[in-house]
Amino acid sequence: MNIEKTEYESKIKILFDNWKKDKHLEYFVTDGIIDPEFYFRSKVKVLFITKEANDCDDKGGYDLCKKILNPENYKTYVRHMIQWTWAFNENFPDLNKFYEKVDEVKNKFIRSFAVLNLKKSGGGETSNNYNILEFAKRNKEFIKAELDIINPDIIIGLMSCPICGLEIINPKTRYIKFYHPSYRRYTDQVFLNKLQDLYLNNI
Repeated sequence: MNIEKTEYESKIKILFDNWKKDKHLEYFVTDGIIDPEFYFRSKVKVLFITKEANDCDDKGGYDLCKKILNPENYKTYVRHMIQWTWAFNENFPDLNKFYEKVDEVKNKFIRSFAVLNLKKSGGGETSNNYNILEFAKRNKEFIKAELDIINPDIIIGLMSCPICGLEIINPKTRYIKFYHPSYRRYTDQVFLNKLQDLYLNNI
């Protein structure tokens, strides 16, 4: 039995149950570690902090981790999170290395990261930063508890993610402000180069 996996699943379930009950949230999108067995074996544990789920039609919410693992949802957003997690764990090799064994690499690293939405209720295609920040302020203690349970080595947060002043990030955890994984302005290799520059230059 994987003790870390069992402990994580127990803690995160209790947290989400208490969170929904305390804040009276009927619609709640759960998130967190995609696959604890792979995540806790990673050399570098990577967490992505995003704003909110963009699906607002599902009744009662859903499990974002299961949605990410669904092959039908393997789009730009998921591909970039896989590649960026792979890069941190493999010391930023050339992207050609990723595609040499793409199925093997993809199947491993799609399970090796975590995702945390600041706002657990659904949103739309565009986010309202004020609403997200207000939600985060009201739910600060629960967000902080989730971060402590996930315990990442590196956090990749959106450039526009409204977390300034919340004091929810452990000062010992490396925090990198970067593009949203669904952003398409650059090639995949350029994204990796930019991420590596930020990481190496401690920006």
